[in-house]
Amino acid sequence: VAEELAGVKAAFGVTLGDVANNDLTVFPRNAAVMGRIGIPWHNVPGNHDMNHDAPTDKDSAETFRANYGPEYYSFDYGDVHFIVLEDIKWIGKGYTCWLGPEQMEFVKNDLAFVPKDQLVVLMMHIPFTQLEDKAQLFNLLKDRPNLFAIAGHTHDMQNRLLGKQEGWIGKKPLHLLVNGTSCGPWWGGAKDEYGLPHATMSDGTPNGYAVITFDGSRYAIRYKSARRPDSFQMTIWTPEVVLREELGKTEVVANVFLGFDSDLVEMRVDDGPWMQMSHQPRRDPFVLEMLKVEWIPEQRGGQPAPDPGNSTHTWVANLPAKLDVGMHRIDVRW
Repeated sequence: VAEELAGVKAAFGVTLGDVANNDLTVFPRNAAVMGRIGIPWHNVPGNHDMNHDAPTDKDSAETFRANYGPEYYSFDYGDVHFIVLEDIKWIGKGYTCWLGPEQMEFVKNDLAFVPKDQLVVLMMHIPFTQLEDKAQLFNLLKDRPNLFAIAGHTHDMQNRLLGKQEGWIGKKPLHLLVNGTSCGPWWGGAKDEYGLPHATMSDGTPNGYAVITFDGSRYAIRYKSARRPDSFQMTIWTPEVVLREELGKTEVVANVFLGFDSDLVEMRVDDGPWMQMSHQPRRDPFVLEMLKVEWIPEQRGGQPAPDPGNSTHTWVANLPAKLDVGMHRIDVRW
């Protein structure tokens, strides 16, 4: 990821937590590698960035603070106001997702200086849908029409519009992007000729990063798979060989990495009519096939990828019941 980003023309970059994997001695090396990209870089603390022997929750971010600065803060870039949150409360040998009164007071005081119609972008590690005190945070944000939240932690891709079901009380849905991880499933998967695991996430999303472009209160998101072209935004699966009598019962599964539940996804075969696909969360069939050849990691190198979880961004339709014998092309648009 860092290699292909070197020299990128971006304003700044962000790592959404878990900079380390509990070995905090890698912080200086990480800073040196990310510095080679050549742009300012922000870091959000994650649950694997904590001092596990810290006597108090406040002390748990001591090493992160020494290397990267404060664990929560805000800044402006252009017309956008960014707030970095630290939503890990370290409790002995584990953690909960919690902001606490001190940080909540910071958010309240900070927003008092931000115009109501200005775009506010919240960046955190654990998605704030898991916050124990999310009701207090949502109450501070409810009257702001332009909000966008970005999180990490879950090792899959989720593009969600939050409403009452998630406890959100604003007039319009709150956009939350849970961004896919650069390590995929903790660097799982067979290694290629360069010695790198494919690191495909359990929901079928390839490892990579998001590129976000801002224009006033508007923004656009593009997901970039590491070492893949910009156009690689989905996978399309169906059996390579299908008997004619099985055509109408054979599914096509499109995994659209940045898809919303409500998005319109359509497919066609060859130059036939476009057919609407239905949104059906399920395990990605590519990942299921991949795991069949990766259960013996010592034969392929690396470590096996974990069992796949349901992808929240899969759409399904059946092949047309009548097709001529031969090769056919499937197009999917989104």
